[in-house]
Amino acid sequence: MKSDTPSLLLVEDSLPLAATLADILSPMFRVIHVATGALALQTLRSEQWSVLVLDIGLPDMSGTEVLRQLRKTGASLPVLMLTAQAEDAQVVSVLNAGADDYLTKPFVPEVLLARLQALLRRGTNRHLPILELGEVTLDAATREVLISGELIMLRRKEFDILEVLMRNHDKVVTRDTLLASAWDQGAELFTNAIDVHIKHIRDKVDKPHATSYIKTVHGMGYKFDTKEVVPTSSSSKTSPILGEEVEITYGSTIAAVTATAGGS
Repeated sequence: MKSDTPSLLLVEDSLPLAATLADILSPMFRVIHVATGALALQTLRSEQWSVLVLDIGLPDMSGTEVLRQLRKTGASLPVLMLTAQAEDAQVVSVLNAGADDYLTKPFVPEVLLARLQALLRRGTNRHLPILELGEVTLDAATREVLISGELIMLRRKEFDILEVLMRNHDKVVTRDTLLASAWDQGAELFTNAIDVHIKHIRDKVDKPHATSYIKTVHGMGYKFDTKEVVPTSSSSKTSPILGEEVEITYGSTIAAVTATAGGS
């Protein structure tokens, strides 16, 4: 595993569940598992961790108490709590103790991975490189998107979805992953919420610039495709003299256009 692989401390007293989670997480993280709160606090002091996955029900102390003690030290690493219950009082308690997010058991592995990716992005946005794919530039720190240098106004969830697609460019991103990245757990959504937001992104990113970055992969999800895009920079645009025939190139398509007094 690469040295720059994010490190994840998993605190879970159920050994079968811990083994399953380690299998799910190990392709993306360097996973270390401990089963008690005391070992968790000791291990957290041993090195710098990228993220903590903490079960709320531990044999020696509650996960919430572990979290409180961790935050008292000034540690700011992202923390995802695992809980078997989702009562409002418990959710409020773990969030007030310093949790960044929580998941209720049982959960879909893909949702767990997406939420951990989101936590890592939140904690490192100011250090993330600016994404430049084709004519699209996305700055996670300022939450700005530019197309050919022109600022595009995106709503919050539109930005979140586009960022996930761009960071996973040329790969299929499922609807479940997009939902987990852009919406809070338990949010009530229309069944076509993702499709509606994708349409809005296309209307702002692709349609005005005659590109096709956002592709639908039927039955699977969406992807940001950098392979079949006709970049704006490949076109040559001039202000022709009236009556002069000019050649305008768009990628591999060449069109002869005759300028008229009406500009058509």
